[in-house]
Amino acid sequence: MATLKLNSYELFTQSENNGPMIGTGFPAGVPIQFQLQTFDYSFTNTKNPSTIWEDTGYHVTISPFMSNSKIYVECISTVSHHLNQSTSRIDIRRYVNNTHLATSPHAGTHNGDGATMGSYDNGSSTDNGHPVTICWYDEHNQSSGTPITYRVFLAGNLVSGNSPYVQMGTTASTNPTAYDIITTVKAMEITQ
Repeated sequence: MATLKLNSYELFTQSENNGPMIGTGFPAGVPIQFQLQTFDYSFTNTKNPSTIWEDTGYHVTISPFMSNSKIYVECISTVSHHLNQSTSRIDIRRYVNNTHLATSPHAGTHNGDGATMGSYDNGSSTDNGHPVTICWYDEHNQSSGTPITYRVFLAGNLVSGNSPYVQMGTTASTNPTAYDIITTVKAMEITQ
């Protein structure tokens, strides 16, 4: 097995199938890999009450090269609310083999659910389209090579009433005067 060292720091080593691997002496805070998914459709949560979390379908999958690395996950999109609904809540959840293992630990709670990010307005009868960026710096603790999927979830604050909804993203339009908002979900593995 070959090893590349700088002084006594092991920067690269060789895997069992002869592929290069990041060594234990690699500096902390260095990006190792980057994954990106884009989505050109909207997701609408119409649950009544809208406080029920719904999987938006927005996701990204990354297989870490190192078990002790961190994963920086980011979602950029827009959020809209129905009339009388004033709050949207968005979070990111980690899945391995379709099993939910962790939820982003950021921000406050509403009805017992944690949220990575929330947006507030008075709602309207049309889409508001507030831009949102949410992120999570995750200590995944998975074996190298294990596929990890990060999924984006959405909920509102309307407990009951007619036509509750919160919406993320927009659908690609054939109308050249319409605005198309592409939702992106990114994952970057970073050395620890």
